[in-house]
Amino acid sequence: MIYLKIALFFLFQIGIASVQAHAFIEQSQPKAGEELNVSPKAIELTFDRNLEPALSNIQISEIKSKTRIKTGKALGIEDEPNKLSLSLPELAQGKYQVNWVAMSQDGHQTIGDYHFIVK
Repeated sequence: MIYLKIALFFLFQIGIASVQAHAFIEQSQPKAGEELNVSPKAIELTFDRNLEPALSNIQISEIKSKTRIKTGKALGIEDEPNKLSLSLPELAQGKYQVNWVAMSQDGHQTIGDYHFIVK
């Protein structure tokens, strides 16, 4: 029984460590579900950990047509290593999905997505 408790303790600790090592989104601009009257100039994501910008990315698609919007590469923000930014062209009215990949500086990757609407 004691061995089982010790094993569970270490498995729990490993699980906590692996969760804590991933970069999770804290804030997005535009916000998830936000309805905008004008097209945003950029997408800016803030994470709870510092990122490796060269290994992180943001993509955006118009949901109805499933058209991926042509953009440049997402860039890290100087002096704010936990942020990632993507400049956008003028977006037409529609619902857009943002897909992101974040590689934390300790080498753990997370992915996610959200949407917003341009009215």
